[in-house]
Amino acid sequence: MNCMAPNYVIGIDGGGTKTSGVLMHEDGTVLAEVRFPGSNPHASSQDQVREVLTGLLDELSRNSGIALSHVQAFCLCMAGVDRPKDRALIEGMIRPRLAPAQKLIVANDAVAGIMAALDKPHGLMLISGTGSVCFGFHEDGRTSRCGGWGQLLGDEGSGYALGVAALKAVIQSFDGRLEQTTLTDKVLGYLKLEQPTDVLGWLQSVQSSKPEIAGLSRLVHEAEGEGDAVSQRILDQAADDLLWIIRPAHAKLFATSPEEVPIVFGGSNLTKATRYQNRVRDRIAASGMTLAPTLQESEAVIGAAKYALLELRKGA
Repeated sequence: MNCMAPNYVIGIDGGGTKTSGVLMHEDGTVLAEVRFPGSNPHASSQDQVREVLTGLLDELSRNSGIALSHVQAFCLCMAGVDRPKDRALIEGMIRPRLAPAQKLIVANDAVAGIMAALDKPHGLMLISGTGSVCFGFHEDGRTSRCGGWGQLLGDEGSGYALGVAALKAVIQSFDGRLEQTTLTDKVLGYLKLEQPTDVLGWLQSVQSSKPEIAGLSRLVHEAEGEGDAVSQRILDQAADDLLWIIRPAHAKLFATSPEEVPIVFGGSNLTKATRYQNRVRDRIAASGMTLAPTLQESEAVIGAAKYALLELRKGA
């Protein structure tokens, strides 16, 4: 690291619903913070993702007064990006704007979450936001992953899964396959629909948008808090599903660990919905895994910037 001039880093946390970015001084001072729409490359087009990321970088530079050429490291932690092909796609959007000496790190958003909570990548990161995934990080550099396969093949226990379950409950209750549920009135009111049969038209109008459907998850949490039995079963199943993706990620790195391993909860369904969070905590406690749940209280985007600083110092 250059001891004469200050070092600046940019951290980006890109999810399916929103993308946050910060420009940070090496002493941890945030000089600019901005929010843009979602940038998950599996939920948005490449042009949309590129527009969000480049627009975000430019706005951070404008708001902070720091030219992008004076930023030493960029860390983009993004949902749906943890495979070489995914990383190459994002790198291809950003690298042409950078000088060779500027460091670029592209990683899954779980990296940002665990750094925000623990300041080091060691433990598990469980995310239940728009989608879901569990990542494992060992301080020796090994990683593990379970889930995160998108709404068609996975996203168990996620906001999207809860939203789909809510829509199915409305339709199944209408059919008579399921008992009456307060989800019917909540969903119809929220979507401004007159009757359950209008649900199909709404899905077509939003083109089965993942963020739009995931947004219905809060209705499940509300209904469960009011004693709705259908919503209670939905959340019970979703909590079981999250434990299902925790186990393999834990086993690959920490099955023989004699020490308690931290597991960080991230994503609005875990950090904001206390009843759901407690369901997952209870299942972890009964699982036999020596895990210590903790919340991601700092914003994940701060974790992305911290990871950029960590990687920058490694190369000093």
